[in-house]
Amino acid sequence: MKCLPCILLLVVACHLKIEYAASQNCEASSVGTNFIFDLISFADRVTANNIRLHITPVLQVPAHVRVTAPFINMDSTYTVSNYTVIPLNGTLIQFEYGKQFKGIEVSSDVNISLAVFTADNDDLTEGFLALPISALGTRYTAASYIPLSTFSSEILVVGVENDTDVTLSTVNGWKEEH
Repeated sequence: MKCLPCILLLVVACHLKIEYAASQNCEASSVGTNFIFDLISFADRVTANNIRLHITPVLQVPAHVRVTAPFINMDSTYTVSNYTVIPLNGTLIQFEYGKQFKGIEVSSDVNISLAVFTADNDDLTEGFLALPISALGTRYTAASYIPLSTFSSEILVVGVENDTDVTLSTVNGWKEEH
């Protein structure tokens, strides 16, 4: 019976070592200082301020956040203390096929979390948690489906560097390069 506490202590120590090693291998995070993204279209073409950036600093210090969107000549700086919502113009949403220059860049002097939402006048809301550039990779798998309406599935690829080459392919062999 005296060995039982030693065995339990050994099991706990081993478990902690495994947990620590697993956390060290995962370097990607949704928290960062530099984000580049864009928004994919939905049913209605909207030009009002229907894009909302929800920004939250990770630490309890003010974040100095810069939002740039060259397509609408936007270059604004904000001080985010706790949680801030920044509205953006809906013309930044990708409604056209092909290459566009409607990207949005958000940078900060401290780590932030960035959630992006769009809404139309009918309260249709879509959103996503933006990933910082440091968490991005080079190979992705995207699931899609055939909708039950006249709309189609869409995919939006944002290059975070100039002259980025992108190859899209499907499981049935279709391939397109940009």
